[in-house]
Amino acid sequence: MESDENKMRKAGQLMVANLAGSLALVTCREPLRSSVSTHLRQLLTPTTSGSADGKLTEQEQNIIEQCVQICATDNLELGCMLIEKAATEKAVRDVDEALSQQL
Repeated sequence: MESDENKMRKAGQLMVANLAGSLALVTCREPLRSSVSTHLRQLLTPTTSGSADGKLTEQEQNIIEQCVQICATDNLELGCMLIEKAATEKAVRDVDEALSQQL
């Protein structure tokens, strides 16, 4: 086993950062896309009705759906990067805490 605490700590940080980041990217993409789409659709639908009965026309529904898909797609990478960063930072903190007790 390595006797240098700093090398052990750095190796643990690198290992857990890579694993957590990769796992976060693999597991977050589709749920994030779905969640963003659902929330955008809910936010846009009640405020855009132009008819007297409050129901959306087919054209309005299509426009909302296009906006939702474009916004979700355009922001998916940003969301994934933020999730990856948060997961990596938390994993590094957790491994530091676990190693500090052992070393």
